[in-house]
Amino acid sequence: MSELNMLSVVEWLAAMSGITGAALLAFRCRWYSMAWVMFLISNVFWIIYGIQIHSVGLIIQQLCFVVTSGIGLYRWVWIPQNEGIQTQRTDI
Repeated sequence: MSELNMLSVVEWLAAMSGITGAALLAFRCRWYSMAWVMFLISNVFWIIYGIQIHSVGLIIQQLCFVVTSGIGLYRWVWIPQNEGIQTQRTDI
């Protein structure tokens, strides 16, 4: 596979995983808390893409989003599971 094709695959994986995460949150389906995992996957793919195209701004943005996705994962998945709280949040 050529470098350009591989770069395109990484770009599409990043976009689709981010869209999936947003849809999971928007529709609040049974697996909505997995949106944060999808966002983390998207962040990793965008970082790889940013490195390949030498885009420092994109890399820094995605590193910041890794932090916010980690916070979301902690607050929406880790805390409810460890405190026995239902994952259905009503305080938003």
